[in-house]
Amino acid sequence: MSNAPDPGGHIFDTTCLNYFALTDNLSLLDRRYRGQAYVSREVLHELEDGVAGHPQLKAVVAADWFEVLRLEETEDLLNFERLLLRWGKNERNRGEAATIILARRFDLVAVIDERVGRVTAKEQGLEITGTVGIIVRMVLEGMLAEAEGWAVLQEMISINPGGFRSPIKTRPQFINLCRGSGR
Repeated sequence: MSNAPDPGGHIFDTTCLNYFALTDNLSLLDRRYRGQAYVSREVLHELEDGVAGHPQLKAVVAADWFEVLRLEETEDLLNFERLLLRWGKNERNRGEAATIILARRFDLVAVIDERVGRVTAKEQGLEITGTVGIIVRMVLEGMLAEAEGWAVLQEMISINPGGFRSPIKTRPQFINLCRGSGR
């Protein structure tokens, strides 16, 4: 990496990228986050591993709107291993762990949906958002109308098998979130 990331940029874990790609909405992330988006090498590996089962993920693997960050500092590598040990060394947690470590290193907003990652990021004082927060932000910034944001979320939830497990279950909840804090 030639320059350090701009503080306040967003570093994405796998889930958000996965569901935007699977619903053919990746261009929304490109439009909103180009130049201020990052992913860890571990997240990129998770996405590459998913291409065989979900060819739509090729689009995110080949995307040029985010920069790939690597765990390079000794302290970061040690903290990465500590998180994996704490969480049980599950291979699926590598992306979350790297996202948290790099968000802390570079003062980035961590885009994480999984509970274990969100809890840990909050414990470490990181600013976090998730897939729903990203969609709501797009509504608040005028990129999407409320109805379009709700449609994107519903499309993600309806993917079978294993649709997005949204904490927002109803349209009124979504609208209240859009008209409220937006985080």
